[in-house]
Amino acid sequence: MINEHELLQIINGGESGKVQFKERLPHPDSLAHEIIAFSNSRGGTIIFGVNDKTGALNELSLAEIRQVNQQAVNVASHKVYPPVYLTSDTVSVKGNQIVVISVEEGISKPYKDSFEMTCEEKGLTLEQAHTQMIFQEFKNRLDAATTITFYTPE
Repeated sequence: MINEHELLQIINGGESGKVQFKERLPHPDSLAHEIIAFSNSRGGTIIFGVNDKTGALNELSLAEIRQVNQQAVNVASHKVYPPVYLTSDTVSVKGNQIVVISVEEGISKPYKDSFEMTCEEKGLTLEQAHTQMIFQEFKNRLDAATTITFYTPE
């Protein structure tokens, strides 16, 4: 378990390739990408309750602490393939409750997200999958258009 003094040293060192700050809980896909990046490299730490631009502490409520822990576990086990193991600590720093998620270097590299796994299952490259997504979005918008008006000069 990390103590307040150690955590303050990390926070004062700022973000790096091994440390990321999150003021609040990001979208699950964003969190998955952070976890994947750390798992595919040498591991890292995600610190919740710290502003990523200023390093200012921004205390998490008890509900937010629960949500961070629950979502981190869910993302690591359901959005990262193969699933990864995380450790979590809640540390009081200058009276602020901060959550520290540690991601170990993976032993089953490469780690991927659910989108990449779907691409592989369909035999598509990421570029092909993105092209299909763009085409489908265009088709959906075209299908939703009920009237197409053309200007014809008189």
